[in-house]
Order: sequence, then C-alpha cells, then structure tokens
Amino acid sequence: MNKAKYSLVVKFVVGILSSLISPYVPHEGKVISVDVPRIGYRWHGGVTIDVKGIKVALLMSGTVAQWLQEGELLR
Repeated sequence: MNKAKYSLVVKFVVGILSSLISPYVPHEGKVISVDVPRIGYRWHGGVTIDVKGIKVALLMSGTVAQWLQEGELLR
C-alpha cells in the first residue's frame, strides 16, 4: 500500500464527503484524468479520481501528479 496516495484521498474525504464515504475505511479509486499545467514558474497538479461512483478532484504539486496515470488504481 502506498501511504502517500492513500492520504490524499483521506484528506479530501474528511473535508468534503464525510457523510458519503467513510474516511476511516480504506477505499480504492481509479484515476480518471491528470492535469499538470505550468502556472508562472511552477507546475501544479490536478487529479480526478472515481471513488465508489463519486468523482473527486484533488489538487497537489505537479511533482506528485506527473507520476499518476489514467486508469491507475489508488488505495
């Protein structure tokens, strides 16, 4: 289990979707899209994942987002 990928999902779920998805149980999600635009001199990352039929958008550093691929399963 890759803890870094899992923690991204938990932080978002706790803040927004706590009534729909329990943050205390490990979930699997599938990467739908990855966007790594350059803003100024830095790279920003946006990843959309599907967790139990719910689309979740995650913002992160472009350094992290560049390693995720569409169709990849995250836990």
